[in-house]
Amino acid sequence: MECKTLTPICTTETETYIDNNEKHIETLVKALGSPLHFIFPGQVEKLIGMFRGALRNVGIAGQVYFAAKANKSDAFLHMASKSGAGVDVASREEFLAALSANVRGEDIVVTGPHKGKELHFLARTHGATVSIDNLVELSDVCAEASGRKGKAQKILLRYRPDTQRESRFGMSERELLNAIELKHNNVIVKGFTVHLSGYSLRERAEVGQQLVAFCTVAAKYGHIADTIDLGGGWPVSYVTRDDWAIFQKTNAPAHYHGGRIFPKTYPYFQALNGVDGFIHCLSICHNGTNLIDLCKTHSISLMIEPGRALVDKAGFTAFEIKSVVRRDEDNYSIITVAGKSFSLSEQWFNSEFLPSPQVLPKLSNSVSVNACVAGDSCLDDDMISWRKIFFEGGPSAGNCLIYHNTAGYQMDANESAFHRSAIPKKVAIWKSNEQWNWCLDEEFHRLAHEYRNRDMEDDC
Repeated sequence: MECKTLTPICTTETETYIDNNEKHIETLVKALGSPLHFIFPGQVEKLIGMFRGALRNVGIAGQVYFAAKANKSDAFLHMASKSGAGVDVASREEFLAALSANVRGEDIVVTGPHKGKELHFLARTHGATVSIDNLVELSDVCAEASGRKGKAQKILLRYRPDTQRESRFGMSERELLNAIELKHNNVIVKGFTVHLSGYSLRERAEVGQQLVAFCTVAAKYGHIADTIDLGGGWPVSYVTRDDWAIFQKTNAPAHYHGGRIFPKTYPYFQALNGVDGFIHCLSICHNGTNLIDLCKTHSISLMIEPGRALVDKAGFTAFEIKSVVRRDEDNYSIITVAGKSFSLSEQWFNSEFLPSPQVLPKLSNSVSVNACVAGDSCLDDDMISWRKIFFEGGPSAGNCLIYHNTAGYQMDANESAFHRSAIPKKVAIWKSNEQWNWCLDEEFHRLAHEYRNRDMEDDC
């Protein structure tokens, strides 16, 4: 029997929207296709404001960056621009999308492995900052920049700490010091960055202090080096502490279809997360000081890429149920939905998106079931939830399953047109003048602007 432990944490806005719009949500799914992604741009605006406010409150200069790879939403890009945030991109297409959303070139940072000449040219032309991953890329960038007139290329040198030896990103300390000693024609070494796997705030704080030390060394060689970037991957909590503790204690192969068990999953509860985790990281004492004091002492500016923490609770994904089939010999059911596991991308990492889905409309049936959730492809491994989830009331064909908090890396990181199925659509949801509004994601910038102007007229 699957324990009832992984109820997702939602915002009041999301809960209110769902409670007041059950029929409308079902209608949108039937009209626009299943799965359908619902996004809340206002939540991203709120989170950007909170991270920017945290920087102000601790007295550190800096900038917050929306990670374009976390979600392909045009509405989120426009909200980043509206809120004064920068954008972290890793491809030519992401760069052009950010510019189209009115993000200034100087507010774009280009990350990822070797970027290629075209992406570097875009970065230099528009004044963006580039994270340099290795000495080969540095050599190429310097050669390209020195042969062209115009804007100098701003770069960050990416560090690979000893604790991250398995990472393919960044330079060792020896390589980084070699890079600092080089003369860079028409290239500005703005500072240092890092790629960290895992969610240790202490490790991030300690590496941050190393980056400040590199800035001090680089300044002696005539580099500006007044900026550090602590990288992405800031923690998020999807479920409560108690639910996660019970799950970890009781989790077993018998709770999964086919006895499947995953050796590693995302830590769906993390006590220090979001802005609170960020502030805690800056405050961690190491070698008798912390990042707040070090940044102030050395006049260091901080770049922060919250990743999924900047889209936390900013969207959900709705699947239409096609069938519910009882497996009497195994004492559970298999729910097949219109859609595939590609639309919840944890499967990409040989893992599982664990927060339990919600059935819509709310069920009043007396029969409860345990059920896993399958996609509608011809693949045995196309399982959206291998876990046997407990549903209070029997879901049936025509109902919707809502997976909450999917805006961060789940919705579209692994989407596919397998079986020639359409790429799932996104709809943006926002409230204006006490009315819920929606539009296709790509129409948000225009329509939300019209609604804001209408509200201002009504206020007058």
